[in-house]
Amino acid sequence: MKETIVQYKSKVEEEQLLRKHIQALETAVEQHRRVKEEALAELTQCKKQVEEREPRAKVKLTQMALSKDTVDTNADFENKLPHLNEETNGLLNECKLSRRENLDEDILAEKISMEGQVLVNEMENLRSENQGAIKEYTQKTNQLRASCERGRESTQQSMTETKNHHQQREMEQRNCSEVEKGFWMQQVKKLEADLEEKSQKINEKKKHSQKLKERIQELQMQLDEFKRKSECEIKQLEKEKEALTGKLQNSSLENSVMSKLLILL
Repeated sequence: MKETIVQYKSKVEEEQLLRKHIQALETAVEQHRRVKEEALAELTQCKKQVEEREPRAKVKLTQMALSKDTVDTNADFENKLPHLNEETNGLLNECKLSRRENLDEDILAEKISMEGQVLVNEMENLRSENQGAIKEYTQKTNQLRASCERGRESTQQSMTETKNHHQQREMEQRNCSEVEKGFWMQQVKKLEADLEEKSQKINEKKKHSQKLKERIQELQMQLDEFKRKSECEIKQLEKEKEALTGKLQNSSLENSVMSKLLILL
């Protein structure tokens, strides 16, 4: 009986230890989940900062380069335009003066033709310079666009590599987390199965202990009944002993009297 009670207490303590172990495992799984969520939030913030910085840098660089080339070209053309207007006005004044002086038409025509040719040549030079400036502006614009495109591609490649790195790291963490979670889940299931098995054994021992208690009570009742009957039988035997002793004493007395009578005879 004492050994059964000790075993029962031991099983109860073992059950408590198993429950504490399960709680510790659940706490570890929850902590790992929180670490994973924090890492994902940090990755999202980094991506957002990179996306916000890239467009501002590209627009600012393009505006600075285009503004400089445009200002240089317009300034060059505006500097030459007053000189051209001045020469044109001078030719017109000379033509008017020639008409007033009644110059020879052939001389006037030749002079106008020569000066007009000079003006045409200068206009052609200006047009050529303007085309050169436009060509240079176009080249610089194309170079700037190519540079911006290379910068964009480099930034995009860097972002892609960073994204792939984070995705790979996230996948590795997810795989590690799933493996670790699977391991802990197996441990939890195993512990739960062990706990269930031990609980069943404890219940069986409780039932067995209850049966033992009932059997002990039954035996105790039988023992009490046996004691009661034994006491009654002992009392009866004592009464019979007293009766037999009395009879024996009477018989001894009678035998003694008879012996004396026989002697007297």
